[in-house]
Amino acid sequence: MNHKRTGIAILITTMLRLFNASMPKVFAQQQNKKSPASNAEYQSYLAHLAAANASLRLNETAETKRWLAAAPVQYRNWEWRVGVWSLDKKDEPPAVFHFDDVPAYSAIDDISFSPDSKRIAAATKNGTPRVWDLETGKLLFELRGHQQPVFAIAFTNDGKSIYTGGGDAVLMRWDAATGKLVKKIYGHENKINSISFHPQGHKFVTASTDQSIRLWEKKYATEFSDPAGRSKEIYAFPLSRDGSQLATSGPEATISIWNTNTGALVNNFKGLKDLINAADFNSDGSLLVACNWDTLVKIFDVKTGEVHRELRGLEGGSSGCAFSPDGKFVASASRKKLAYVWNVETGALLHELKGHAQRVWTTAFSPDGSRLATGSADLTVRVWDVERGVSIATFADYTNPLYNLVFTPDGSRLIANSSGTEIVVYDAVPYAERAQQKNAPEN
Repeated sequence: MNHKRTGIAILITTMLRLFNASMPKVFAQQQNKKSPASNAEYQSYLAHLAAANASLRLNETAETKRWLAAAPVQYRNWEWRVGVWSLDKKDEPPAVFHFDDVPAYSAIDDISFSPDSKRIAAATKNGTPRVWDLETGKLLFELRGHQQPVFAIAFTNDGKSIYTGGGDAVLMRWDAATGKLVKKIYGHENKINSISFHPQGHKFVTASTDQSIRLWEKKYATEFSDPAGRSKEIYAFPLSRDGSQLATSGPEATISIWNTNTGALVNNFKGLKDLINAADFNSDGSLLVACNWDTLVKIFDVKTGEVHRELRGLEGGSSGCAFSPDGKFVASASRKKLAYVWNVETGALLHELKGHAQRVWTTAFSPDGSRLATGSADLTVRVWDVERGVSIATFADYTNPLYNLVFTPDGSRLIANSSGTEIVVYDAVPYAERAQQKNAPEN
């Protein structure tokens, strides 16, 4: 899982703080679009969150807990669970993970989670990635071996190994349990920019500034060599959900679709007017959405290369766009303080998500698709109800713009990476509850 941006250090706070000097505010507004009864119940939920936030600003913790406890049960979601846990500071104090003790420049270029969502690994320009335990905040080990900055890092699907790549053009495989170097793999001739694992097995794809894309299986690689699909600058986007397809930038602002099993070029078609900032496959791999600094987001038919839908209404261009997990919606960031949600089937603009004070850099759907997180240059993260277009929570724990957001695979944590010194982890499950689950006897 690749989420590339920079930051001098990594700060992971494993306790949520509600939005004020020490905590983000939790609030909500607008209305439910269902029946009058449901509307009244949902408005009650929003009112309880607002009352909890007001009590919190007065440091009335007991009153805050009372309001959260009284919120209608049927509407309680991720932001409610986070809010409840955030009040119980004694269970788990904040944990700070960082590179501040390293004298070398240590900007973070990539982050990866273990499949069980319990560990996080960060690649850094100082050349020595680190791996932490998300549950305890403990630094587990450093991956020492690269001689130049590390730009890419990824756990294998079974969580037993970690792969890294960087400026020395060497792929390195590490034991994920001990941090020991297992193998050095050669093939690329210049720096390795990304590593993407196939959902099944141990196959993975790497992209490099040597103008090559390679599919690796064990220590051998197949190069995606068809010149018709390769540009001088290769930007690789996420694999399709089943791992069978890879989308990359092609020559002259085209999009190339590659078969990851054979390395063959499947299709190359006209994309947007200029280089693409982001692209994403839908759930079955039949469609690809792409966006850039133009005001038009396009969905392409992967097989034919034809435009399936033009998504209109975007202002200012976009740095990121993605399908919801079920493929029914597309969300996009915007340089004009907004985020957008469209209906894929009709192409209709469903929501203009208003609330940020500056440009929106990034979006992320929760694994169940019910929530959308947005990160902005206004130094806040907002969480939205996708169906209603309602702002559910706002988090302000940052001193720099938010460039990357990602939910862990189990959906319980939201990771926010700013351009400065921190990555903050918001967790919806109390540490005590996690420990209890971990220590529970097996049936």
